[in-house]
Amino acid sequence: MSVTDEERLQDLIVQRALEGITLDEAREIALLAEAYPDVDIEGIEAAIAALDAIELGATPPLPASITSAVMDRLPKAAEVTPLPARSGSSPLPWMALAATMVIAALGWYRALSPAAPLGVAAPVAIAQMPDAGRWDFEPTDDPAGQQIEGEVRWTTTGQRGEMQLRGLPKNDPAQEQYQVWIFDATRTDAHPIDGGVFDVQAGGDQIVAIRPTLKVRQPTLFAITIEPPGGVMVSDRERLVALAKVP
Repeated sequence: MSVTDEERLQDLIVQRALEGITLDEAREIALLAEAYPDVDIEGIEAAIAALDAIELGATPPLPASITSAVMDRLPKAAEVTPLPARSGSSPLPWMALAATMVIAALGWYRALSPAAPLGVAAPVAIAQMPDAGRWDFEPTDDPAGQQIEGEVRWTTTGQRGEMQLRGLPKNDPAQEQYQVWIFDATRTDAHPIDGGVFDVQAGGDQIVAIRPTLKVRQPTLFAITIEPPGGVMVSDRERLVALAKVP
């Protein structure tokens, strides 16, 4: 059975949340997300993050409306393939199956109630997450960063973040792009986690979403560099324009 582009997008979202993805796969997500704007990426990520927070052996709570839809649509499948208990040594198979159920449930609920919300609560704002943090950006010696102001907001539980920026010069995407990096205490500083590329328009504030290509466990520093169009997998940090340190 061939996989549709929409299913490919959902698979990549799950893979990013559980294992991490390559730079090429991150670009593929960006392209597919534009083609399928109805795919609730943040909702899926929030649901997976919630599953990841469940204690070993616990049953993932789903809204009653979704549970009912799942059981009504697939009673036999529920009997044949019950959700297994999580393994303490390797949660990925359990998480992948649970995430697949969440994606399926979202689709069923949308089909059953087209006028209703997507079937799960809207993702909680980053500031309302229990582990939310915010840190101010500081300029470096690079001329492009001298006027920067703003902050980064991040939740490790939700594996998502955003930057509120002002003062960065407008870039020409055909020549160069800004790229955000996340340094993680559990990884070598030589290879920070790519958080995505972005462009800056002239004037005004700008909010930029952070989309890490690998799971972030313990962030210590957020950095913005200037790179060739499309970004790079490993930055030489020659154009390091701003830093936000995590105390």
